[in-house]
Amino acid sequence: MFKPSRSSTATRPLVQHKAKAQMESVGSRADAVRLALLLTYITLGWMTIEGAASLLLGWASRSLLLEAFGIDSVIELFSAAVLLWRLRIEASGTATSEHVNVVEHRAARLVGYSLYALVVYVVLNSGYGLFIAKRITDTHESVWGILIGAVAKVGMPILAGYKLKVAARLDSRALRADVVESITCGGGWTVSPLSR
Repeated sequence: MFKPSRSSTATRPLVQHKAKAQMESVGSRADAVRLALLLTYITLGWMTIEGAASLLLGWASRSLLLEAFGIDSVIELFSAAVLLWRLRIEASGTATSEHVNVVEHRAARLVGYSLYALVVYVVLNSGYGLFIAKRITDTHESVWGILIGAVAKVGMPILAGYKLKVAARLDSRALRADVVESITCGGGWTVSPLSR
């Protein structure tokens, strides 16, 4: 009959503790992925409404600032859609960790490209407004513009803060890049009253 040695019985609680910690980590990661998905759905809804309202009101009032904010929202919408794709793959539970890492890398790259697109758009739109159209407008001309700006100024930093916490828990570069876009969205309205 086999009698466990003293050292093997002493390591059993350690092994059980490690297994329990690993299971809690898996559960914790699954919870973080679910929270990231919820935040991404909120972002998708928010950017759809904000983008449509900004583009329509910007076009109606001939406000370059509102139009630019609408385009910014469309770019953020693309970023959120990429993030949704990445998170749903991990949330499905069927993908291997290697596949999740490959998708994370692709998503981070795509979201990063959308940040470049945002910068290029802001530079081109600003140049157009200043040098070609020779018009500078701001949200002071539109109650709707002020309302959209106020909601973005208050809401986007809160959303970005939650996303940043989840990005750290998941160690997700794609989610961190999406946070930068959220901060850019909220920060864009900080300078809009100054753009008279």
